[in-house]
Amino acid sequence: AFGGGVTGGILINAPEAIRHDALQRAVAAGINWIDTAAIYGDGASEETIGRHLRALTPQPHVSTKVRLEADDMHDLAGAIERSLEQSLRRLQSDSLALFQLHNHLGHGVGERLALPPEQVLRRGGVADTFDRLKQQGLIRACGITAAGDTAACLDVINSGRFDAAQIYYNAINPS
Repeated sequence: AFGGGVTGGILINAPEAIRHDALQRAVAAGINWIDTAAIYGDGASEETIGRHLRALTPQPHVSTKVRLEADDMHDLAGAIERSLEQSLRRLQSDSLALFQLHNHLGHGVGERLALPPEQVLRRGGVADTFDRLKQQGLIRACGITAAGDTAACLDVINSGRFDAAQIYYNAINPS
């Protein structure tokens, strides 16, 4: 997978020619997945991928993420749907291979909103919304970023409601 995040920031901060070359070289070297999120460069990473995705051969899979904020809790499903709609527009795509929840589970870090497993799994929660997006053909798979409280992450994983759990590992900061 090719990470489109702030670590390195090549899809966010580099000149456009370097952004293009990085994606081309990654795919030519056998990378078949590009991972990004709406929060990476406030959408800049998704926009870069969207500008160049159709020209990449072979076509890589693309995943992006939604991070919910406190203001989103009154309309959880709507916030997720709006985020996906905006991501698809930036990515210039009709659907995604994978859409993931990017909130910590259980306990958050600093000011970030963390979600308890009950909120993710309850009726009308994140899992139900993701199921509906799959039924609509907007996403093929759904997942979580497995960060936060280990027990909470395991509760959500063991529910069987998600297809993937992205585990943090960074060669620069392997903590």
